[in-house]
Amino acid sequence: MLFAVDIDRTVAIDRSAYATFISQSLHLSFSPEVLSSIGSFWEFCQLPEVIAYRSASLNNESCFQEAYIQAKTSLEVLAGLHPISGAANGVYTLMQYGKVAYYTSRDLTMQDTTHAWFAQHNFPPEREIVSCKNFYVKYMASYANTKATNEPVILIDDNASKLISAWPRTVEKWPILAEYPLRLTLVAFGVPLNTLPLHTVPFPVLTLPSWESEHIQALLMQILEEKMSF
Repeated sequence: MLFAVDIDRTVAIDRSAYATFISQSLHLSFSPEVLSSIGSFWEFCQLPEVIAYRSASLNNESCFQEAYIQAKTSLEVLAGLHPISGAANGVYTLMQYGKVAYYTSRDLTMQDTTHAWFAQHNFPPEREIVSCKNFYVKYMASYANTKATNEPVILIDDNASKLISAWPRTVEKWPILAEYPLRLTLVAFGVPLNTLPLHTVPFPVLTLPSWESEHIQALLMQILEEKMSF
């Protein structure tokens, strides 16, 4: 069994890394104390100084958006992310039931920084990182990497809604994936199932509200019941 785990907003979360990068890029005059107290990018965007900067002119807003895009690929920002509570222990628990690899939109240039981040935050060492440029590729890569073994794949991702939306187009692009639902389960991390269009995909969709041990054990019980045929 393969657990294909997303990284950003699934095991890693931003608190002030984006805020610090953007503040420095735009020369906004925030003290280190203010920046370190920020809990999320959304919180940063609600600061009166940020609102004033963005609303001052179209050029300011354009500069803000450009700084945000740069932050998404900044190795400094990646290194400054925080592990989601319980994620490292949760991944260790998953490894007792199957293999774990990370399927992420991060590109190959970010892999060394990502491995270093995992080591720093006590995640299991030397897990494979598979770069997927979009949701279609995430399906195809996880399918192709397990086709020889025909093992169940558990795709854990906070972007479950986008993965669900991408499924029909994915099968159009790669008809061979029509057989994939027989061994695929999508796990929506941090997303209630009643917010998702479950009827639009032919594979099971489960939820993992958090990396707390009781949530992981409940998920594993559901998965093992479903995959007994494998």
